[in-house]
Amino acid sequence: MKAILFLALLPMASFAQTMPIPIAGKTCPLGYYISGSYCVPSSTNKSRWAVPKDNQQLCPLGAYASGNYCVKNYR
Repeated sequence: MKAILFLALLPMASFAQTMPIPIAGKTCPLGYYISGSYCVPSSTNKSRWAVPKDNQQLCPLGAYASGNYCVKNYR
């Protein structure tokens, strides 16, 4: 069920402005830093979205795994 929701929201994530995401684990993905209980995009991270993923979940095309997240490749 989580995978279906993830795939349904994925197209919206590519058009959305990069926003803070909840921390999944102890670290944030590349291009984000910890602020409270969220991972916040760095000032140079304008178009790289990240979404939490399950341990066994594969990232979609155009994204790579960074810790417990799938992160969009540059352009």
